[in-house]
Amino acid sequence: MTRSELDEAIEQELGIRGDRHPATELVRIANRFSKHCPKPIDEMMDLIGDYLQAGFPKFALATNWAKRRADLVDLAHFDRVEEWLETSIVGWWECDQFCYRILNPFVDAFPELYPSVCRWATSKKVYVRRAAPVSFIAVGPPNQVTYPVEQVLKVCDLLLGDAHHHVQKGVGWVLKCAWSTYPDEVVSYLEGNVGAMSRTTFRYALGRMPKELHAKLLSL
Repeated sequence: MTRSELDEAIEQELGIRGDRHPATELVRIANRFSKHCPKPIDEMMDLIGDYLQAGFPKFALATNWAKRRADLVDLAHFDRVEEWLETSIVGWWECDQFCYRILNPFVDAFPELYPSVCRWATSKKVYVRRAAPVSFIAVGPPNQVTYPVEQVLKVCDLLLGDAHHHVQKGVGWVLKCAWSTYPDEVVSYLEGNVGAMSRTTFRYALGRMPKELHAKLLSL
């Protein structure tokens, strides 16, 4: 199947349901057409980039196909991936899906990308800033953080004063997931920064804690 034939088939498949595209249906479509995606990685990245730019529901197909391609996770491709982050992410769900399926495998595999993560935290774009903490989260179940906790917390430091609620929730989310792996460090961080972070961030961070600990920290 050529690229133009694939595009036409996808358009027809998506058109059957009109504006309704439940997640399970998009997974089915991604599975059905995965074997028709380009084999050369450069052509595959062109397809992914085009579909990311197209928005939902093609965005979801692109991230689904991307996570299947182990050959995508190569430092030689990171500039292109970072370009996608800067130009294709316009909301919180796109940010999170992009992080789970595309960005986190790079961040976890290549420690030398940490300065890039820190740079994202200072971006003028809300969802690039949100991607900085969320990119540490490896999709589960359960979603978890195995990146060195000191570096995760330094990125949180950069975002503690961020006024946007989606960034605040992103910081709280990474802390919630990191608590499963680094409980003592996360509790200490929350206790030491309770006055510096928003209550939105603080409450999100408590999400996996047992009731007694949750109540103790919430009283601070």
